[in-house]
Amino acid sequence: MSSWIEITNPTHGGPGWEFGTCLWSPVTNKGGVKSWELMRSLSPGDLVFHFLKQKPGDGYFLVAASRVSAAFQLVDVEPPEADRWSGMAPYYRVPVERFTKLSRPLAVDDILIRNREMLERELLNLPKGQFFEKKASGKLQVSLKYLAKAEGRVEVLLLQH
Repeated sequence: MSSWIEITNPTHGGPGWEFGTCLWSPVTNKGGVKSWELMRSLSPGDLVFHFLKQKPGDGYFLVAASRVSAAFQLVDVEPPEADRWSGMAPYYRVPVERFTKLSRPLAVDDILIRNREMLERELLNLPKGQFFEKKASGKLQVSLKYLAKAEGRVEVLLLQH
């Protein structure tokens, strides 16, 4: 089984596509590039850590975990609140189950600061696909992506929380 990180906001698609019920994305970006092929890699039983940004300007928080309940589906139906992904059908949709909220959400920025040295080493070992990136200023921050794989020490770190 693999572990994954969803990086999202509370709108998350609207009724039937709510946060904690599924992962979803368009198949291609507005330029026609298959930017979210990673969605095809999720398998039933995989663990998903959910990072949520409550409002613009806030950082992300690790708020919950769930399990993938079925492989991805290709759907032509657009989520009712597709937001910036509106008009981009078809979509990948991956259902999740056993969504469990953490009793106390953890600020991802705090995780990045407290574990900086280890995370920088992980960037050297696995430079592509991490949930975070190192800016020119040297600061670690959450990457602008929807889904990332949690591997190696990153997975262990998140499992401890």
